Amino acid sequence: MERKPDSLRPHIVLYGAVNAGKSSLMNALTAQETSIVSDAAGTTTDAVSKAMELLPFGPVVFVDTAGLDDQTELGAKRAVKTAAALAGAEIKTAVADARYPIPEFFDRTPPTVFVLTRRDEVSEELIASRMEEIRKRFPAAAAVAVSSVTGVGVEEFKQILISSLEEKRRNEPILMEGLTEKDKIFVLVCPIDSEAPAGRLILPQVQTVRRILDTYGVAVVVQPPQLTKTLALLGGRVGLVIADSQVIGDCAQMVPETIPLTTFSILFSAWRGDIRTYILNAKILDSIRDDDAILIAEACTHQVHCEDIGRVKLPAMIRRYTGKNPKIDVFGGDYPNDVSHYKLIIHCGGCLMTAARMRNRTAEAISLSVPITNYGTAIAHMQGILERVSQIFKNEAK
Repeated sequence: MERKPDSLRPHIVLYGAVNAGKSSLMNALTAQETSIVSDAAGTTTDAVSKAMELLPFGPVVFVDTAGLDDQTELGAKRAVKTAAALAGAEIKTAVADARYPIPEFFDRTPPTVFVLTRRDEVSEELIASRMEEIRKRFPAAAAVAVSSVTGVGVEEFKQILISSLEEKRRNEPILMEGLTEKDKIFVLVCPIDSEAPAGRLILPQVQTVRRILDTYGVAVVVQPPQLTKTLALLGGRVGLVIADSQVIGDCAQMVPETIPLTTFSILFSAWRGDIRTYILNAKILDSIRDDDAILIAEACTHQVHCEDIGRVKLPAMIRRYTGKNPKIDVFGGDYPNDVSHYKLIIHCGGCLMTAARMRNRTAEAISLSVPITNYGTAIAHMQGILERVSQIFKNEAK
């Protein structure tokens, strides 16, 4: 994989009113015509993304969105797309035209950074007045005034973004945090079936291998039939076995209790979500009834086939384990606007969405008192091994 996936790049989302100058600012930031610019209202009809390097920070994604004040029926649909983009944003950038009063809708979605555009078209006195209002209404937000035409303020805006991103990076979780160390041996069990992409590993497996290598650990990658022999060859030197959730039951039979065991899905849930909430809520599967609704949510969209985990295997496993026939909705890529009626949400590891979006979905479920878990914890619970595969987090907490 030569290009860093967009899901691992911080998303900087520009939002504001129609014709506030979002697209012009996007083009000034990327130094190319990424977004169409026009005086006609509603030129940006859907979120437009551009991956780039924001040096010296590194890879990011800028997202230009449709105006939030479009009162038409189509505008309402565009607003839903904008809200979805903001849900996955690490940096929410409010963009307002300095010539006009600052819209009230920003109060509902407070920004990380506030940008006043068209600085070259208004007086310094008006800019100062607008900035004072921003400081009072959004005290936590950094603010800057720019001109996308002259370039004034654009570099200052970039520096604000870099500082904000570096601060977030210092405080964000790390994949396998506390579990890696130099020369520690990790055995990764990666089944190659019809769901595995031709000629490559799936993203969580690649990222796990890279994290192990970055910390000077030793990664040994095998298929399930090779696991027993590999463990025998390595003796007692294995520090952790990480398996695909679909084969974790078989691996639990092969891996001695003295060797820690977990799944890629659980590791990703600890990194990008709320693993303790997911572990706690997996037991809801024990009380499922025929009339209950379950949501299975996948971050990606792909063609369905007979070995599909989310659409085929997991629903069958749930019905077999519970002995019930609940209504199971599967969403790939998209996500329901209303999840309040679900008895349980089972989410994938979220490797193809931003961590911010995964955290927001989890927080929304908690706020609605809807139990949420994930693939790895749900499967491990149904196979009676959740206590074992989550033990590494309990050990780390001690």
